[in-house]
Amino acid sequence: MRLGGWSIAMALLLAPGRALGGAAPNFVWQAPQGCPSPETVRALIANWLGQTGGELELGAVSVAARVRAEGDGFVLDMTLKSPAGSDREQHAARRCETLSKIVALKVALAVDPVAALEAAEPKASRRPRLLSPTPERTLAGALRAAGGVALGPLPGVAPTISLTGSLIWPDFRGELGLGYRFRRTVTYDALPGVGAELEMLAATGRVCPTATLGRIEIPLCVGVEGGIVRAEGFGVADAKTSDRPWVALVIGPALTVPLFAGVYVWLEADAGFGIVLPSFRVRNLPRLYQAESGAAQAVAGLELRFP
Repeated sequence: MRLGGWSIAMALLLAPGRALGGAAPNFVWQAPQGCPSPETVRALIANWLGQTGGELELGAVSVAARVRAEGDGFVLDMTLKSPAGSDREQHAARRCETLSKIVALKVALAVDPVAALEAAEPKASRRPRLLSPTPERTLAGALRAAGGVALGPLPGVAPTISLTGSLIWPDFRGELGLGYRFRRTVTYDALPGVGAELEMLAATGRVCPTATLGRIEIPLCVGVEGGIVRAEGFGVADAKTSDRPWVALVIGPALTVPLFAGVYVWLEADAGFGIVLPSFRVRNLPRLYQAESGAAQAVAGLELRFP
């Protein structure tokens, strides 16, 4: 009787298709000592499927995975059956844990691919970004005061100041500005005591596509400048003051560099192409001055930004 009992016990242990660790009949994991246990593999599958507690539910899927040591690694022979068919695979790895993870993922995808992919999404989101994007910036306003020098439409080089308001998007800005060019004197060559003092007040409207280099912005501005050049004559009796229009297309790059929160340094160089040119004479004398069609200016200033 004792011999018969041992025979029955051995037959149960060696029965084909039996899972180690008391697993369900549709799950078999056999591996050498030191490899993950059947309970560990079942827990990996359950984690992929989002199953918590209770028995592992594989539905109509069954798997038989057997691992053997070979050389300095391990070889996995796996048979996976599902309603879609039967699949036999073999994988080799240096670590047995790697093969257990392959089995868990393959089984989870066969049982519920949607749940397995959803479980993978948080892992993907934790991967480091290859590029660190610049934080998105919404519409902002800015006010800028600047000063510099200008060539044209007044004679010679004139000091200039301006005040400009801007609406700023992440890669674009629109601007309206008001500028003043200080008085310059022009006289007749033959009559150095006769001439006029010229000054200009002008408004400018521009659009500026803007590139960025780190925190530095590089606007390229295009627009129209329109103003009044005033000439006040001198050196003759009953000298008069007259106003003439100036209209020009303007284009030029700029550079904005942040100093601290909300305050930027502004550097700019513009070229102007006159369309309407002012011209002046004193009484019945020949023409005293006519503006050239080309103009330029270079300015620097501070820009204050606000939400």
